[in-house]
Amino acid sequence: MAAKYLIGSSALHSVIHELDGKPLVLARDIYATDEVLLLLYHAANNRLSRAELREHAVSQNPKNVNVAISRLIKSKDIRPVAEDEVALTPNGQKRILEQVLPKLVPQK
Repeated sequence: MAAKYLIGSSALHSVIHELDGKPLVLARDIYATDEVLLLLYHAANNRLSRAELREHAVSQNPKNVNVAISRLIKSKDIRPVAEDEVALTPNGQKRILEQVLPKLVPQK
């Protein structure tokens, strides 16, 4: 599993650019659910507030981000924590590594 994590980690750096502590998903035409998962995977402790997710998902309509968060909670890929935060679950990490990143990163 460690090798998969390293592969996912390096692939993630090619789809997210961070400047001044603000991540930007570089992939075009990405689903809101995938963008939310990537932002949480990239975040410290795999947690962000709902407002931060809406702010960082610049290519998404804020309503779509809200719907994506609700769907991801229902599928248990993320879970609500604290007042307004959500956190990535192991199911969500697996989905990123096995489904999301392979779609976004060209295979060698």
